[in-house]
Amino acid sequence: PLCAVAEVGPRLLWLDAFCANVDRSWRNPNLLLWHGQVWAIDHGACLYFHHSWSQGIGSPDRFARQPYDASDHVLAAYLTGVPEADATLAPLVTRDLLTEVVAQVPHDWLEVPPGAADVDGVREAYVDFLLARVSGIGTERLNTILVLLTAVTVVLSMNVVGIMLISALLILPAVTLGFALAAVVTR
Repeated sequence: PLCAVAEVGPRLLWLDAFCANVDRSWRNPNLLLWHGQVWAIDHGACLYFHHSWSQGIGSPDRFARQPYDASDHVLAAYLTGVPEADATLAPLVTRDLLTEVVAQVPHDWLEVPPGAADVDGVREAYVDFLLARVSGIGTERLNTILVLLTAVTVVLSMNVVGIMLISALLILPAVTLGFALAAVVTR
C-alpha cells in the first residue's frame, strides 16, 4: 500500500540523481501506482551525456561531478532519506552489475560514435560513465547529495494518490538501463 512510497521515495530520488533524470516533476511524475506498488516509468530523459557522443565519447568526469537539482522533483518530500538510500544503494552499483545491465541493451540500439571501436566499446563507455557517477570524484558524490538536500527550501506535502498514470516511452538505451537499474533500486 501507500506506505511503500515513503520507503521507495528516497530510493527513486537517488536513482534519478544517479541517472540524471530531469523528467520526474509534479507536472510529469512518470510514476505508476499499481497493486499498491510504485513503478518508475519513462526513463527516456536519463543519461543525457550520450547525446554529446556524436562528437566522440568524452570523459565521464563531467557527468560524475554534475549536481542534481531535485527542487522540482515529484518526490522532493523524501529528500531527507537520500543519504540513507545512498549508503544502501551506492555499494550495490558495481562494475559487474553495470556490465550485466548494459549487456541487456539490444545491439541494434547502440550507435557507435567516433572514437569507439565497436558496440562493446560503447557498452564499456556506459559502464565507465555510470561507475564514475556512483563513485563520485573526490567528494563530488557527497556534494551531489548535499545539493539534493538543500535544493528544496520549502517542501509541500505530496499527494501520492493523485500521481498520474503515464505510459512508458521506449526510446534509446537509457530506457532499458533505467528500467534495469530501477529494478535494482526497488528490490
